[in-house]
Amino acid sequence: MTNFKNVMIKLTVCFTFIISILLIFALFAHSTNVGPKNIIIMISDGCGYNHIDAASIYQHGKTNAYVYHKFPIRYGMSTYMSGGSYDPARALTQFNYVMSGYTDSAAAATSISTGLKTYSAAIGVSVDRRPAKHLLERAEEMGKATGVVSSVQLSHATPAGFVAHNVSRNNYDQIAKEMILDSKIDVIMGCGNPMFNDNGKPATMTYNYVGGKAVWDGLLAGKIQFDLNGDGIPDNSLEDADGDGSPDAWTLVQELSEFRALMTGPTPKRVIGVPQAHTTLQQRRSSPAFNENVPTLVEMTRAALNILDNDPEGLFLMIEGGAVDWAAHDNNSIRTIEEQIDFNNAVQAVVDWVELNSSWSETIVIVTADHETGYLTGPNSGPGPDWKPIANNGQGNLPGMKWNSGNHTNSLVPFFANGVGANLFTIYANETDPVRGKYIDNIEIAHAIFRLMEMPVANVDVVALEPKAKKNTTMGDIKLAALRSELLQNYPNPFNPETIIPFILQDTADVVIQIYNTSGTLVRKLELGQKSPGQYINKSDAAHWDGKNEMGEQVTSGIYFYAIQAGEFADMKKMIITK
Repeated sequence: MTNFKNVMIKLTVCFTFIISILLIFALFAHSTNVGPKNIIIMISDGCGYNHIDAASIYQHGKTNAYVYHKFPIRYGMSTYMSGGSYDPARALTQFNYVMSGYTDSAAAATSISTGLKTYSAAIGVSVDRRPAKHLLERAEEMGKATGVVSSVQLSHATPAGFVAHNVSRNNYDQIAKEMILDSKIDVIMGCGNPMFNDNGKPATMTYNYVGGKAVWDGLLAGKIQFDLNGDGIPDNSLEDADGDGSPDAWTLVQELSEFRALMTGPTPKRVIGVPQAHTTLQQRRSSPAFNENVPTLVEMTRAALNILDNDPEGLFLMIEGGAVDWAAHDNNSIRTIEEQIDFNNAVQAVVDWVELNSSWSETIVIVTADHETGYLTGPNSGPGPDWKPIANNGQGNLPGMKWNSGNHTNSLVPFFANGVGANLFTIYANETDPVRGKYIDNIEIAHAIFRLMEMPVANVDVVALEPKAKKNTTMGDIKLAALRSELLQNYPNPFNPETIIPFILQDTADVVIQIYNTSGTLVRKLELGQKSPGQYINKSDAAHWDGKNEMGEQVTSGIYFYAIQAGEFADMKKMIITK
């Protein structure tokens, strides 16, 4: 009888501990994190996994050579439109499955920007053609500087899908008017110059991509009021972009030297950059030689960041490598690699900006695609369920590539994220593909960012050390503000065999993290020592558990709990090990 009582007591204690842990986990599962001051979304239009591999092999002689391959958050992403779906089992067993049910760039951009699935050609509207709120519009409400940059026309599907609201992407004139005249955006950069052709040579082209001749002439003249119907009476005034109660004129830049001048030093507060090319910076040129009168995507990116980071409230910027898609539609392997490398260089420029002028503790960077184009595989793939990798022919040599379509596909595309709040995507990565692993859906980018936008933000509401027009304010120049201690979700999760445990400290404290199994037994104790206030979210500074117990033995699969003690702050979360 005594043994039975002892067993029951032990079971009761164990059960009580587990319930307590679950209650604590439930209490803190929805706890508030620190949101990003700066939000940067980078989209390589039409890029799939193999487009990246082809560029990496050509440029570096190996795959996985780009900076985003080192980002802590790496998933796949589904891209289908309203009414569509993605079936991993069919994608694995039917070679042609992904060649139908695909999205277009307008619907995809709208989904990423608003969090809503919609129809083909929709720009910032729902399936019932009602305007949907963009992430950029929410950023404007928060007082952030905002911008879009693209290597194709400024009013093309992706940049339009982050700013405008229109029932059809083909209404370029209407879309451009809304972007230029009726939005509060601070930076617009993209092609569409009506005075130059695709070779960067002077020519008379269509004015549609810039909103018509009246809008273009008004931009050239630096006007605030525009006469759109030609009756001599202004019928449209520019918006108040900075909230001072007065309309804000655009500074129009076209020449390469003007873009380069904006990369450093003082800048105008509102810039529209229209390079001297009509549809693309480089992809549509007729000569093998590059157009020499236009900026690269890197130069446009650096210029945009230098303008937008004047705002102490932070920035929202979408950057598109738009012509990857164009080259892939043409099944042009050389131009596809060219455009993807240009995009990759822009990603590196953004990472450099974060690490030199901001920090990963206040900025989130997302790198992804809107859809895959061309159904790019390695040679000898298909027609059965047989996919070959891109063939490595050595650095500097064109890889072995096979184009299986001239259109978009419903394939998963890569998704990478780094910086404050990036770990939130682990919650959304709740579906699994047998080839690509965990994946999110494109609408979940907006869901996560909107959620982060509701959280307290670090590094805002402070006084800049220099006048707004000056630059080079570094992470050390501005004191962290609005921090609150938090234990964040580990990543990856589930994991095998090791994981990162990120956390945030409001005050200096000695930090200890303890890991328990479901029976309440202490498995491992991680003593991190004294830590200063700040965010410990990257592999270099967060806690690391190698999946071993105190005896150095690898633990078994299952659910575990990790608890933090930092001064008076304590919290606990759940994690899963899979073998």
